[in-house]
Amino acid sequence: ASTSIAYFGSRLELLHEFSYNRTRTDSLGVAGNVASFAYVGYRFGIAVPYLTADRLHVADNDLHTYPLDAVRQAVGVRFELAPTVVLKAQFERSRLEQMHAGHHMGSHAFTHALRLQLAYGLQ
Repeated sequence: ASTSIAYFGSRLELLHEFSYNRTRTDSLGVAGNVASFAYVGYRFGIAVPYLTADRLHVADNDLHTYPLDAVRQAVGVRFELAPTVVLKAQFERSRLEQMHAGHHMGSHAFTHALRLQLAYGLQ
């Protein structure tokens, strides 16, 4: 099951997406996996400062992939320079934990990243 709620007004921008996947196997039982993304931004002319948060959780008993728990928060600003040109700067804080056969494969510590993006479209 999945759902998405969005509001993009002249100033305020809100988005939330949520997905829940449930699998059942004879040997492992029921596994529930969750993905969620939230975004809020507020427009000041061509600049849109924003916050995001997302999470992905894959259950320990999911047959199709390894257990995983990933979270990320970000703060950024998007500059809409033209209808088809956007410049974005984003600071992220994220953590990824992955296990396999009882062994830790990912990092428990938070990592930080600064991302810069230039996006353009052709008309």
